[in-house]
Amino acid sequence: MRRYNSVEPVAELRDVHFIGEGKQELLHGVSLSVMPRERLLIAGPNGSGKSTILRIMENIVQPSEGEVHLFGNNMNNLSQDARQQIIRERVGVGFQAAMLDEGRTVAENISSLHDTTREGRPNRRHAAELLVTLGLRGMLDRRANTLSGGEKQRVAMARLLLPAPELILMDEPTASLDSGGAYGK
Repeated sequence: MRRYNSVEPVAELRDVHFIGEGKQELLHGVSLSVMPRERLLIAGPNGSGKSTILRIMENIVQPSEGEVHLFGNNMNNLSQDARQQIIRERVGVGFQAAMLDEGRTVAENISSLHDTTREGRPNRRHAAELLVTLGLRGMLDRRANTLSGGEKQRVAMARLLLPAPELILMDEPTASLDSGGAYGK
């Protein structure tokens, strides 16, 4: 893998095409770049390819044509293992559904994959600070099955943000939040 230069785009699509099921062309010559600390919103009607762009950037599907670059690496030229390593270590992915383990606490859901101390225990302080920011003060020990849909989505957002990924990809992350929850309290 190539060493990343922070003046380059963190993500870039170059003339990407994607042919879906039924030979339908979902993307035709899409090019975009995302610079460090830049926010990019992709808007369009249902079926216009927004989620497909994210799935390509997440390495879930491969483009039919064109190049995908993450952190200066042409993903087309890397092995599947190397592509997955970049995604796992440097990219945070947020989903439309919270996908929490309903029987676990908020702290367990947030910290299950990330941010542990040297002893391997979850870093509760960091998780608690993040929950305050997201309007969920004092909820670390609540079970996920006791939360509202919007609260679950904010817990999922905390899980995404905890490891401080360099690139965050989200597909309709605020769909189940009310206006107060979407912007914090």
